[in-house]
Amino acid sequence: MRPLSRKLHFGTQQNPKILNYSPTNLTPPSPSQTPPLSPTMASRSPSPITFRRRRPQHWSKVDPSFADLPSSLLEVIMSRIVLEDNIRASAACKSWHEAATYVRVVENHPWLLSFPKRGGSDLLELRDPLQSKSFTMKVPWSPYDDTVCYTRDGWLLVRSRSYSSSDPDKIFFFNPFSQERISLPKLHFIRCHELAFSCPPTSDDCVLLASCCDQRDNVTLITWRPGETKWTITTGDFGSSEKYGMLLYSKSNDRFYFLTSRSLQSFHPSSGTWKRDSLTGIYVHNDSQRQRYGHHELNSKKIYFAEKRGEVFLMVTWGKKKPRVFGMEGDE
Repeated sequence: MRPLSRKLHFGTQQNPKILNYSPTNLTPPSPSQTPPLSPTMASRSPSPITFRRRRPQHWSKVDPSFADLPSSLLEVIMSRIVLEDNIRASAACKSWHEAATYVRVVENHPWLLSFPKRGGSDLLELRDPLQSKSFTMKVPWSPYDDTVCYTRDGWLLVRSRSYSSSDPDKIFFFNPFSQERISLPKLHFIRCHELAFSCPPTSDDCVLLASCCDQRDNVTLITWRPGETKWTITTGDFGSSEKYGMLLYSKSNDRFYFLTSRSLQSFHPSSGTWKRDSLTGIYVHNDSQRQRYGHHELNSKKIYFAEKRGEVFLMVTWGKKKPRVFGMEGDE
């Protein structure tokens, strides 16, 4: 039997080299018969080739930690937990503390305003109840002689009481941080009992609403806006026995709420319209007014007027009885 044979081609196309190959002839070709290796292949080691990727020097061993969470993610987490848990989480580490306190600042929680008994008659104390910090500053007026009637957005609305029966009270805005003072036009009424404003007086949208009374103790509501040189009288549906009221502004509803002894009225400054809701079983606390009208038996009853995220609340306390809280519709 004739053995099988194959022809193997080596070399280039122009100069092919043919080698006879058969199963009985397994000897490799001699070096003279093989083509020369390229310089690159000739320099390589005959050992198996392995590729090893070099790790950058800045790479380190992965060790995940909650402290390394992105600040944006931490702020979202802190904003969705209750205040008590927020305070506890702020003690975990530096990054958690920064995120927790940042969320609290964004919420703009109110500070407490007080007047220290020691240190001078021109001192004002601001206290942060969440961080347990207090700040004392001097003011160019006497907190003992003047009354802070309303606060909003860092501004104080101050009433300077006149001790003369013929001179009206003086009212001005004051910013304790910038020490800026804005005086208001002279009043044509002897006394101003309640005042409230919608936004900083440096804004053109600011509206100030005040409840005043004349020598006959008739209540009149007046308004002022930046740039005006006099007060404007606004009318409401007040009964003859509604001698006193409490004022509150709700930014969410853009309304002033005026609480009297018999009704809760709301004033929309943009349209100048009023809305009246009757009240039953509530009497506004005011010592001077009660004594003037003979309501001495109600001295232990107090009412607090507050607004939170657009909702207006009335809290009534009466001696040692359990406080009662009312919403806008009067439902407990």
